[in-house]
Amino acid sequence: GTKETARLDQALLASWLGAGELQPIPGTDLVSRPGVFSWNRIDPGSRLLAEYLPDDLTGRGADLGAGYGYLSRMLLARSRSVAELHLFEAEWKALEAARRNLAAFAHGVQLHFHWHDVTAGLPIDRLDFVVMNPPFHSGREAEPGLGQAFIRAALASLKPGGRLYVVANRHLPYEKLVRTYAEHEKTLAEAGGYKVMEVRK
Repeated sequence: GTKETARLDQALLASWLGAGELQPIPGTDLVSRPGVFSWNRIDPGSRLLAEYLPDDLTGRGADLGAGYGYLSRMLLARSRSVAELHLFEAEWKALEAARRNLAAFAHGVQLHFHWHDVTAGLPIDRLDFVVMNPPFHSGREAEPGLGQAFIRAALASLKPGGRLYVVANRHLPYEKLVRTYAEHEKTLAEAGGYKVMEVRK
């Protein structure tokens, strides 16, 4: 009867609303939520980049397309002298998760969460370092222009001598772009279809 239907609708609504809540990522102590990139697992590209992040980053840096904060968290756990970290993310839902995932570091580091489209450039400059796993899909289409816009934004906002750490699909043609800005670039790793690059401005 109608009572039965109404009860089903309530249950459906509750589960639908619940699906948008922050949820633990299995096997980690991180939270995320549906709708965020790679929301219920650690993205393999990010995991590879995290392995190659140095432990001597200092000063002021940024994580572009920060998602739920995985790279920022790995970076802060490894480099203890970072004073200030800016997370940029176009997806509001992801920022909320990142804030929660980085709460443990908030007393030691100035954390800034920016709801911002990186392809429009960054509102800050003179950065000591930038880390990123840039998006390369717009919907279902591969869109290398997105990653290139991220790289341009990063290099424009670094100070001379500043460092960029980026992971990308191995086949994406970023080297040429990087060389127009950079004093020095090298591939730190290639695995599982990804490459990790270190670029010095």
